[in-house]
Amino acid sequence: MAIVRKPRIGELNRRVKLQTRADSGNASGGIDTAYTTVAEVWAKVSAESGGLVVDGQQESRVATH
Repeated sequence: MAIVRKPRIGELNRRVKLQTRADSGNASGGIDTAYTTVAEVWAKVSAESGGLVVDGQQESRVATH
């Protein structure tokens, strides 16, 4: 189990939106996606790990938050 601590003053320095997603079918047989904001809160966003992935000849950077 991970140890969780309260954030310090100033650590929550990014404003983020929590959203829900709703998919619906459209007239041409495709899918339309709509997002609705549920809340806007302060957060701490940081990369926990990252790396470089080579897929065929394509390089991609990967970040995990």
